[in-house]
Amino acid sequence: ATGIRMALHRNETIDPERSLVLRLFRRLIPVTDTYHGQRFLIRQAGRWVATPLLAVLVLVEVTDIVFAVDSIPA
Repeated sequence: ATGIRMALHRNETIDPERSLVLRLFRRLIPVTDTYHGQRFLIRQAGRWVATPLLAVLVLVEVTDIVFAVDSIPA
């Protein structure tokens, strides 16, 4: 269904900020605006915050899980 939707809306730009997973992640865990090398977490003002790199990793892993679950019937 998603592939068909993407094929029909080719010229539409994809906005990662609209991702449900990313919005939920940012609601649960504070995320910095900038990358900090290869670090997933940094200490900022005495508390741990995630970098965008951790958010990317979470999105990739959730996508992997979705594809794995989707391919079970096959």
